[in-house]
Amino acid sequence: MIATRTIKPMELILIDPGTCSGPNYTSKPVCLECLTPVKRYQKTKSLNSKLSSAIFSDFLCSTCLYPMCGPECCSGPYHSKECEIISRCRPPDRPKNLRIDMDNFDVETNTYAIIMPLRMLLMMEDNKDTWSRSNQLMDHVEGNGFVGPATQCNFRFILV
Repeated sequence: MIATRTIKPMELILIDPGTCSGPNYTSKPVCLECLTPVKRYQKTKSLNSKLSSAIFSDFLCSTCLYPMCGPECCSGPYHSKECEIISRCRPPDRPKNLRIDMDNFDVETNTYAIIMPLRMLLMMEDNKDTWSRSNQLMDHVEGNGFVGPATQCNFRFILV
């Protein structure tokens, strides 16, 4: 890029929106639509001034049973596309490392590792032009000179 005029320090010169967004492959629970961290909300029922009885209240998507912010996020444009596919494998049938510990939302889980590849595959079906442009991006595998066990695993299970 060559500037055709003087650019001031910290001046915004380019906006490049992401092609696809999603949660990190290992993450604490987040809403699949807006990516806001989802917390266990504790409603309390006062028994006296010092003690209270805890009642936990959380919102799960009624179709795929992932934690979400609320019903508006369940029907959002990102989550609605993947929800039907995710719901085919109910939580008890999911491998243990792809389950969310519903009793402890402070623990990172691998259950989000499937979201970005799924969104990219859905993009390949739904938006061929965006997929084509993103597919031309460099992956940096050839240039880094190191193909370790994790990369080999990715080749075996993701790129095949």
